[in-house]
Amino acid sequence: MKYILLILFILPTITIVSAQTVITGNIKNKNDDTLSAIVTVQAKGNIAIAGFTSTDANGNYTLKYAGTADSIIITATGMNIGKHTSTVVNRTQKIDFVIDEKPLELKEVTVTAPKIKLRGDTLEYSVNAYIDQNDRIIGDVLKKMPGIEVAQNGRISYQGKDINKFYVENLDLLHGRYGIATNNIPAKDVSTVQVMENHQPIKALQDKVISDKVAINLKLKDSVKGSFSLFGLAGAGYRPVLWSAELGSMYFAKTMQNMNVYKSNNSGDDVASEFRVHYDYERVYMNAGSMLSIHSPTIPPISQKRYLYNNSHAVTANQLLKLNDDMDLTVNALYYNDRTGKEGYSRYEQYLPGDSLLTVEEHIRASSKIHNAEVALRLSSNATDYYLNNALNLSGNWNSDEGMGLTRSNAHNIDRNIHQYLEKPSFSIDNTLNLIKNIKDNSYKIYFSTGYSARPHALTVSPTGYFGNDTLATLSQEILSKDFSSALRISYGIKLGYFNLDYALWGRVDICNMETDLQGERYNGQIHSSDSLKNNLEYDTYQTGIHQNYVFDNRQAF
Repeated sequence: MKYILLILFILPTITIVSAQTVITGNIKNKNDDTLSAIVTVQAKGNIAIAGFTSTDANGNYTLKYAGTADSIIITATGMNIGKHTSTVVNRTQKIDFVIDEKPLELKEVTVTAPKIKLRGDTLEYSVNAYIDQNDRIIGDVLKKMPGIEVAQNGRISYQGKDINKFYVENLDLLHGRYGIATNNIPAKDVSTVQVMENHQPIKALQDKVISDKVAINLKLKDSVKGSFSLFGLAGAGYRPVLWSAELGSMYFAKTMQNMNVYKSNNSGDDVASEFRVHYDYERVYMNAGSMLSIHSPTIPPISQKRYLYNNSHAVTANQLLKLNDDMDLTVNALYYNDRTGKEGYSRYEQYLPGDSLLTVEEHIRASSKIHNAEVALRLSSNATDYYLNNALNLSGNWNSDEGMGLTRSNAHNIDRNIHQYLEKPSFSIDNTLNLIKNIKDNSYKIYFSTGYSARPHALTVSPTGYFGNDTLATLSQEILSKDFSSALRISYGIKLGYFNLDYALWGRVDICNMETDLQGERYNGQIHSSDSLKNNLEYDTYQTGIHQNYVFDNRQAF
């Protein structure tokens, strides 16, 4: 009896196995090279897939079919081979494919990406959603994105708040001079504009110091990364002869970024405006201004392009090297040369008793020559437990102003020419070290910044009549200003639960010296000078104090 039961159990199994069709085969091209493909099986006249498999490294496949159809369809597909079918009888057999390779053609598909996506504190704008044929640079597209504002001077803000960082592929190449990027990077090269709210650029402080700052990051298209590109633009006009030209190069890669720009024009555009610093790190600032000035026409209340007579040349070179995952070295250099001219005319009339008329006319011409050079070298290491930033800045300029004034009056037939010339060169150097070290919940910080500047300025006016009847051929005012500043801050921070506590001891020294001399030259060559017209002034300040800061981090409490 038990043998009969065993046979009854085995017979259905044999029936099922014998009803399953096994298809094997190989797929290769006409050169006998093996190909990769997906192989499917389906009953003839039925669109449902009954089974599928993929080829192995040798191009072989094994496919099983458990249906009862008389005929089955074997299909081999792949991106590089297209689609190939074979209709066969439903039985176990070997089906080989010898394929003439051709790409698989897909129907046209249109994918529409969302304009804006939110990822945590980061808002992502799709550039393709805002760009049109008139947009040449990424700055044109930024002006169209909701929430982002670009001021006349190039400063960028989000929801009314100025940005504190501008990155290209998460790297700060330009250090505040982001107008170089927004006015020169082609809009078609950028895929996404990221707005990062509550941005803390120092990794060592991300969980210790709350930030409400905003940063922008440009994500480039893959086709642009690692490729060197050149751009240029030129234009000219006739009567009067006008020109405008620009030339630049860009290279953005994972471990290196480079951007160089040259611009020149005489058509009233301020080419140096895009090189303006919109944000900077904390450091001592050395004064580069002047206490002397010439008399020149006032600025009219119209667009600068309508009245500015200039001859501008500006060039900048910027290089960033990533030394490792956390450390990078940046070099930024800038030279700006410009010659601007101003001209103004005024007429004053006063009716006097007796029907007499007093008339005074003044015609003023002034020109400024600017030669400014700056070099900045920065070494930065931004790790989760350690932050180092050392920045060295050198700046020098040899600027000058010149003016000519012609005054006419019907009183005593006065007709006088006055010439003015101001030399105002300056030089400054400063270095700033910022160091942060985290040990568990404790933070130790050292900030040290020091700088020196010198400004030997001289204003010459001729002729002059400031000494009664003694008219001098020339009168010269000289000022030599030398400033030294240094600031040191040592602080300790600790995290206690939801509270961040910070204590700092700080000190600052400012040493200022100013030497002045006023002297004139008579027409006979004699020098008019006096010790009473000379000064040697010293102004020093020393400050120290203790700073405390307490912050409740409610992001972790709720």
